[in-house]
Amino acid sequence: MYGTGNDTVTWTNTYTSAQFPIEISKQNIAGDNLDNATVTVRDKQTGQVVSDVNGVKLENYVTTKENLKVQLAAGEYTFEENTTPAGYDVVTTFTFTVDGTGQVTTTSTEAKTNGSILTVIDQAKKHDIEISKVGLGGEDIAGAQIEIRDTANQVVNKWTSNGAVQTISLLPGVYTFHEIATPTGYVKVTAITFAISKDGQVYILNGDGNKVASDQNTLTVVDEAVAKQVETPTGSFTIQKVDAVTNAVLEGAIFSVTGKVTETNSTVDSSTIDRELTRFNEETATLQAELETLQKAEKVDEALINEVQAELDLVNNKVASLFSSKKQISNQH
Repeated sequence: MYGTGNDTVTWTNTYTSAQFPIEISKQNIAGDNLDNATVTVRDKQTGQVVSDVNGVKLENYVTTKENLKVQLAAGEYTFEENTTPAGYDVVTTFTFTVDGTGQVTTTSTEAKTNGSILTVIDQAKKHDIEISKVGLGGEDIAGAQIEIRDTANQVVNKWTSNGAVQTISLLPGVYTFHEIATPTGYVKVTAITFAISKDGQVYILNGDGNKVASDQNTLTVVDEAVAKQVETPTGSFTIQKVDAVTNAVLEGAIFSVTGKVTETNSTVDSSTIDRELTRFNEETATLQAELETLQKAEKVDEALINEVQAELDLVNNKVASLFSSKKQISNQH
C-alpha cells in the first residue's frame, strides 16, 4: 500500500500453514476396525491436543469403527492409547510425522501408514491358562509329554507334566491338546480341541471321547489307568460228611464236586461313575459350543448367555463331584 503526505503506511502479513486431510484407523491384526478405545493425539512441539474435522478435541477420545478424520499441518504428532477394547493390549505412545505433501510416516512397530492414512494396530492380549493332567482319582500325574498346537498345527507350547498344574500364556483362539507320551500305566488321550475367548475363558469344542473338563481359565484332562488283568485266586478246602443230629464225621460217603469254585473279595464298581462322566462331558461340549455361538452373535442376548452359563456351571460342578467320588474309591483300594 502506498501513501502520500503524512499518511501512515500499514503492511499486513498473514500466513496460514497448509493443512492436510489425515485419517487415523484403529484396528486389530485381522484388519477389523475397533471401537471403544480411548486415544489422545497431540502436536509434539506445542503439546496441544488436536481436534477432528468437527472440532472435537482428541483427548481421551472414544473411537468408533469409523476412521478418525483430522486436518493437520506438516509436523510431528504423538498418538497415545489411554485404554483399549476388552481383550487387547495398549499400544506404546509413538510419534508420527506429516510431511509437506500430507504423507504420514512413523517408525512405530505397532502402526503402519499408507499415504495420508495412519493405522494403529492393537495386539490381542494373552491369557494365563492352567492345564491339569490327572488320573481318574483326581490326583495330578507326572510324566505325560504334552503339546499345544494352533489351527495351523504349529506347536505353540510343550512340556512334560510334573505332578502340578501347568500355566501357559495363549492368545484367544482355537487350539488342540496332544498327549505325545503317557506315564507308565495310563492310556494316552486322543486330540482335544478347545477355544480361548477374548476374556480368557476356556471352552471345550471337541473332547473326542476323552474325559476332559473346563472351568473358567482351567482345562483338566484325565488319563485312565491301563486295565489290569484280574487273576483267579486258587486255594484248597476240606469237605466232611457229618451226622445231622450228632455232628459226628461219617465214613464211607461217596460224593463229587462239580462246577468252578472261586473266592472273591467284594469291590466297589466305578463303572456307573465312568458312564456319568462320559455323559456329562458330552453335555459340557454341547453347552460350551452353544455359549460360544451366543457370544459371537451380532445381537447378544445377555439373559440367554447367563442361562447357558449357569447350566454349564451346574454340569461342571457335577463333574467335579464325580471326580471326588472316584478319588474316594481309589483311596479305599
